[in-house]
Amino acid sequence: DKHTAGTDLVGRRVKVWWEGDRRFYKGLVMSYDVATRRHKVEYEDGDHRDEELPLYEVLDERPRLVAHVDGITLKWDAQSETG
Repeated sequence: DKHTAGTDLVGRRVKVWWEGDRRFYKGLVMSYDVATRRHKVEYEDGDHRDEELPLYEVLDERPRLVAHVDGITLKWDAQSETG
C-alpha cells in the first residue's frame, strides 16, 4: 500500500523518491518519530537518513515481529530471507 504511514512503515522495505537525483532508492525503515513525522531509513548503500517520505512505495508486505526499545518500535521479518 503506497499510503501506509507512521509506525506502520517501520520494518518495511521501501523505495524512496529523491527529487534532487530524480530517482528512487531502496532502503529499510528503521524507526518513526511521531513528533517530527520523520522516518529513519537505512538505504542499501549504507546511508542513513531521517526522511518525511513524501513519495515512496512499499516493497515488502510480509508480517513483522515487533520490539519496543527505549520508546522506539522496531519490526523485522518473522522468517529469514533466502536467496
